[in-house]
Amino acid sequence: MTDQGSHGAGHPLETDTPFLAWGAGFKHWKETIPLLDNGHVLELDRQSIPVHHINQADAAPLMSAVLGISVPKNSLGRLPRSLLNVSEEYAAWAMRNNADQLLAQYYRWQQESEGKMLQWLTSTRQTSLKVLIEALQTEIADAMHRKRYTEVQSLCKMLIDTTLKAIEYFQCYYKPHLYVALTLTMMGWLLLLAKETIAPSKNRVFVHSRSVASTAAIVALFVVIFNMGMQRTLLSTQKGLTNLLSLQHNTHRLW
Repeated sequence: MTDQGSHGAGHPLETDTPFLAWGAGFKHWKETIPLLDNGHVLELDRQSIPVHHINQADAAPLMSAVLGISVPKNSLGRLPRSLLNVSEEYAAWAMRNNADQLLAQYYRWQQESEGKMLQWLTSTRQTSLKVLIEALQTEIADAMHRKRYTEVQSLCKMLIDTTLKAIEYFQCYYKPHLYVALTLTMMGWLLLLAKETIAPSKNRVFVHSRSVASTAAIVALFVVIFNMGMQRTLLSTQKGLTNLLSLQHNTHRLW
């Protein structure tokens, strides 16, 4: 809140909040190295202290990892592995715990969304995300069985990022379709008003009914064509993700 009493805006000076953590499970600040794109250095008592930037949601999986408990079921945060001073085995468990919690949300969103959406609206991206998530789960289980904990952490990070994208996909699934439908509807309505203003028709009821039906048919046809175009475009994305996962799998096997 600002000095004037307002709730402020989106400037970092008003949205950034200090987050201090110390104790067992956390690295000493001298051992942590912030990422170049989201970290800076704080000068304090003639010492340069690295400052890490984390999202507010990341605090939940971080505290859960330190306490050794499950992540809250509705959390959408990512575990900042670089802040933990734990063994690779424990870090692998914590990362997988974070991934499993997000997967539970993904399955819930998937079940609810698929129960509402029409079958012909199912896009290729939905299928590609599902295939990639299943493949990553298989890779993680295999790496855990072989006790390759560093590899497990890397795969869990990929799984977390992919699962968050899948959750966002289901949350915003109907957005492009609604945008297209609303835009075409408003354009059709404006054209109808312009036509009636310039040249009013005698049989208004018949003309209005025919115009509304024509507009609805055009909107439905455009949505179908739009969805088919998305499926063709995202098909190449699915193949690319599958090839990338296969390449990474082979690379891990070589090393």
